[in-house]
Amino acid sequence: MTARRVCALIAARNEADRIGATVSALRSLPGVEDVVVVDDASTDGTASAALAAGATVIQGRRRAGKGRALEGALRRLPPAGVWLLADADLGHTAGQLGAVLSEVLEGRADLAVAILPPAQGGGFGLVKRSAGRAIRLLSGFQPVEPLSGQRALTQEAAQRLSALSDHTELGAGFQIAMRDLEIRGAGNLLGDEQSGHVAALGFELYMQMLDEAVAAAERGSGARAARDGGGPQLQEPEPVRLDVNVDAYVPADYIPYERAKIDVHRRVAGAIEVAEVEELHEELEDRFGPVPEPLANLLALQRARIKFGQAG
Repeated sequence: MTARRVCALIAARNEADRIGATVSALRSLPGVEDVVVVDDASTDGTASAALAAGATVIQGRRRAGKGRALEGALRRLPPAGVWLLADADLGHTAGQLGAVLSEVLEGRADLAVAILPPAQGGGFGLVKRSAGRAIRLLSGFQPVEPLSGQRALTQEAAQRLSALSDHTELGAGFQIAMRDLEIRGAGNLLGDEQSGHVAALGFELYMQMLDEAVAAAERGSGARAARDGGGPQLQEPEPVRLDVNVDAYVPADYIPYERAKIDVHRRVAGAIEVAEVEELHEELEDRFGPVPEPLANLLALQRARIKFGQAG
């Protein structure tokens, strides 16, 4: 069986006293190549302790919650063959996750979840039973451990789960099917296969042509209104098109979610001021990290269109 890169991922907030032991235990597991700690805006020395133990640290500027912090990290980090998710406060007991990891590495499961020991007191039992009942009612599946955050899963399983979580509204089956095709290698609507080396750049051109068609229809309505005494006809500026041979698209390894990619393309195509492009650039860096070259090219082309259009 081909060896797969394993990345252990930990979301942590104010766990300076235990994060070092957790990182060390995970690093000792066979197959684990990287341990990444997502520091959810801790106010103690969590980040320093994690670094000292040998982890890579991603620090959040604002508190997002551990679940959202992990989701953001999974979007920004390069793909791994297998992800091992662990709580920051496990300490040396994190080494027991080797049993969970082996189930996935040896091909017996795409997703393996650790079973937590019985809770001592508190209301955890009620919450656990309620979570299990909700999952059973919605899916028909009865989970043994519905609340455990200690789990190992393949990259493909992570992608499929994210597709389900991204598309929960009525009628989302089409989007889920499209995402499934992309995961299985059938291409995608907005990647480099469709919108890379082309003269007028894929989805962005489609949005521009659609806008032009709507504007033309509105101008026609305005002209008829002017002839009928309904008001003056407005003159729209001629759209600018650039014929270039560059990679200009949103890479899937930067924003792996189709809906988010569509939204970025839509915002780029709809920008009519350079300031809007700059604002989008800053937002992308804040959410996903440094903008890759193909996306930087897409933004630069829109800046150029705006400037040429303003110059007439």
